[in-house]
Amino acid sequence: MSRTPVVLVSLFLMSCIIPTDPNIPDPANTPPVVEEHSETPMNRFVDIDLAAPSGPDGGAMSQERFVATVRDPDIEQALEGLVYINYDPNRPRPITFFDIPTTMSATRRVEFFVDRTIQEIVSGGCPILELHVSRSFGPNFQPDDPDDIGKGRWFLRIQPADGSEATCQRGM
Repeated sequence: MSRTPVVLVSLFLMSCIIPTDPNIPDPANTPPVVEEHSETPMNRFVDIDLAAPSGPDGGAMSQERFVATVRDPDIEQALEGLVYINYDPNRPRPITFFDIPTTMSATRRVEFFVDRTIQEIVSGGCPILELHVSRSFGPNFQPDDPDDIGKGRWFLRIQPADGSEATCQRGM
């Protein structure tokens, strides 16, 4: 009997079989969470007096500043932010949008500005400001993954420039 078949069988049995397509799933994405920041606490009234001279030069400010903390354990993932006033899921129309770059930290400080001259602010009353955060938004400003969204909310109490009183209820 020849040794060739025995050698070939031995070599085959000692070889390591490597699959050509290892089927390793991508890790699950964790949705971001929008948390309040001490500079502009959420879920309560934020008073905006359109007549108040509060700009650095003593004139009226043209924008209102908001700050939030976004927590996302996917630290290498860039995020996007959309800001709404009186959000309507059937007709989403953000008033501003911005990128939230990676910081290599699970928490990111997010600062955005709302123009005080837009109609929803100028008309006074008590609009609701919402920040929506996701890794990406698609058509109609909906997140590409419906489960990948974090939201923060502020209740605005607008004091009109004519000095009339805003009629929001206190206590939120």
